[in-house]
Amino acid sequence: MSRATFLNLFLVGSLGGCQLPLLKRPPSPAAALTRAELEAEPVPDGERYYVLLFGSESVPKRAVLTHTWGTLVRVPAGGGDTEAHTVSWMPRTLAIRPFRFNVEPGVNLDLPATMKLVTGQGQRVTLFGPYEVEPVLYRRLRVHREFLEGGTVGYQGFDLVGEAGRRGNGSNCIHALTDADPKLGRAGYLSCGNGSDATHFIRDRMARRGVLLDPDTTHDWLLPALGLDPATLRRR
Repeated sequence: MSRATFLNLFLVGSLGGCQLPLLKRPPSPAAALTRAELEAEPVPDGERYYVLLFGSESVPKRAVLTHTWGTLVRVPAGGGDTEAHTVSWMPRTLAIRPFRFNVEPGVNLDLPATMKLVTGQGQRVTLFGPYEVEPVLYRRLRVHREFLEGGTVGYQGFDLVGEAGRRGNGSNCIHALTDADPKLGRAGYLSCGNGSDATHFIRDRMARRGVLLDPDTTHDWLLPALGLDPATLRRR
């Protein structure tokens, strides 16, 4: 059993699947936005919004070579240039240290930089989507990305313990994505794994809540516009 697996099992057993009442999460302004505030900005006729969820991992799987990230895309009416916002949270060094229990400076990578990093490390990339979503999700993630890049929050691999858990000033890649939504709490992620398994967990929670307008339909025509080659991506 690897050290990462042992620690994950230890945390699951010791915390017992509780709601972690003492756990602090970063105070993202995105999570505080009401639906009325998010809907205040008018949506131009014909404009569409999509989410792509990614998970990557080495083969065989190693915790230090896994990643979870997401990209929200706005497609203007008439097929104009797409606008993409990615949350891909990493330590600034780009080196994952799972057993570091204090926060270190983080960096948010865009989609091309993320793909270059993980494929350069030999990681296999799994894509969920693209799925069509409501405009409010796009706007919420845009605010959250700006919060991450503002320097208030850092990176910590196991963010349920240590400095990040006590002070709410750090996130791993999974929670940096889900913390944008107040209804996607941190409870339940202890046992979901990492890489593509964690991304699958996020996708299923979004589908159950109705965030994905049609979770059975993907919009693959969008991939070339984002510089993605479908042949290099696993699908689940």
